[in-house]
Amino acid sequence: MNNRKKCVLSLVFVTLIMITLFILTTESNATEIDFKLNISSNIVYRVTPGTSYDVFIAQFRNQIANNNDTVELYLGENKVTSGYVATSMSIVKNSSEVYNIAVLGDIDGNGLFDQIDLSSLIRHYLEIPGYIITDDMKLKAADINNDGVINQIDITATIEGI
Repeated sequence: MNNRKKCVLSLVFVTLIMITLFILTTESNATEIDFKLNISSNIVYRVTPGTSYDVFIAQFRNQIANNNDTVELYLGENKVTSGYVATSMSIVKNSSEVYNIAVLGDIDGNGLFDQIDLSSLIRHYLEIPGYIITDDMKLKAADINNDGVINQIDITATIEGI
C-alpha cells in the first residue's frame, strides 16, 4: 500500500474513531485495577488506564510486595508521589527490584487511554513515517489484545471497547 493510501486510510480511521472517543477522554479514577507481571522481564503491564498513584501502590503491595517492603514510583530519575501511573514509569521495590510499567493503551505516557493514543496506534499500524513506535514499554501498551503484535486486531478491540 502506498503512502498516500495509508494516509487517507489513517484519516478515515481517525475521523470515525474521534466521533465516539469522548468516552475514552474521561478520567476513569480506577479504584480496583488489574495488571500482569512478567517477573523474568521485570515488567508490570496491562495496568488499568486512569490508575492513581495511591491505588497502584496499594495494589502492588497487596499482590507483589508486603507492608515491610519499600515501594517507590519513578518517571526517569524523578520520584512520583501523585497523579496517574503512566507508561514508561518504573516501580522500585526495596531499592533493588525495578519493574518497568506499561499502562494498557497509554502510548503517550499520560496514564490515560485517549484519542491521542488511538491515533498513534493507527499511525503505527499504517507505518506512517515519524509515527513508528520503537519504545518497548509503549509497544507493550499498544498491544491491546496482548498477542505480541500491533495490528488491526488491536485497533478493532479498541473500537469495540468504546
